[in-house]
Amino acid sequence: MVSLKILQRHNLPLTVKGQVNLIVTEMAVIEVTENGLLLTEIAVDTTVEQVIKATGAELNIASDLKTFGEIE
Repeated sequence: MVSLKILQRHNLPLTVKGQVNLIVTEMAVIEVTENGLLLTEIAVDTTVEQVIKATGAELNIASDLKTFGEIE
């Protein structure tokens, strides 16, 4: 079973709603916008498909998608 990283609905009570504007993980940087989630950066050793599979979210891909990190 795959554990998705971004949920459509929460199972636990929320302390605040609508306060997240940026999601940063080891795989990607995703902006929360009025038009949905915008993938702005991915790790150099990661593909867009891997991020989509891991998050389970519908992502808009930035036209100027950047990479971060180094391959060692």
